[in-house]
Amino acid sequence: MKKGSYDVALELPQWFFRIFIVILVLTILVAGIYVHISRDIQIDKFESQMIKYNIYSCLSYGTSRLEPGIIDRTKLPMFNSCIRSEDVILKMTLINEESKEEYFYPNENTFREKRPLCDIKLENFPYKCNTIKDYVILNDITDNPSSAFVEFDIILRNIT
Repeated sequence: MKKGSYDVALELPQWFFRIFIVILVLTILVAGIYVHISRDIQIDKFESQMIKYNIYSCLSYGTSRLEPGIIDRTKLPMFNSCIRSEDVILKMTLINEESKEEYFYPNENTFREKRPLCDIKLENFPYKCNTIKDYVILNDITDNPSSAFVEFDIILRNIT
């Protein structure tokens, strides 16, 4: 037996291991690329969060320095001016410490018309529905803060 064939016989198990590692790495790369490409990106939840933050900045307590997470009670009547898009239909519910609920709608009739359709989950419903719950502090000129829960029912026009 020649020395070369002996060396090949010794290296053969190492080559099986090397080929297995190469196939494993290629499989992981292809699977990672496939998962990234086939992913359905839904931005409606992010868009709902941005609408919520826009409302918070519009209603926030303070004039020179806005206080995040603190809503000024005196600005609540201006809620309708915080929403500037016709594509956004929403209801904001404030639930204070005494469990008293206050409702704010930019367009109440449209919301009452579209909201029941969100629960049905229609196939070609041209809107996306989201509900966001949050904890805020209500304050006013008298500096008498109180805690409250806020719930946003947001209906967005489906652009896709």
